[in-house]
Amino acid sequence: MKNKENTIRKITRAVESIDKAISMGDQKVFDVASIEQLERFKMCLLHVLSLVLLGDIPEKNSRELGLARVVVDQWPFDLELGLLIIDAEQAYKSL
Repeated sequence: MKNKENTIRKITRAVESIDKAISMGDQKVFDVASIEQLERFKMCLLHVLSLVLLGDIPEKNSRELGLARVVVDQWPFDLELGLLIIDAEQAYKSL
């Protein structure tokens, strides 16, 4: 149960941080990602959050979102939003 709560917290934090980056026009984020990409990330995380909340979590081998791969390949290592997205995906995958 603690892992589920931790995952919910991390996904929620990532979604809130995406919203904040968009609303504030965070130039560091916009240097590496478009609003469209951020919105797609957000929608993916919200979908995963609903699965976790409903207890409808797919098998471990079907939990690859691909968000972390994009962040690692294309975003700078010191961008906090990227780290939050990676952390959220990893928490989901480890449930």
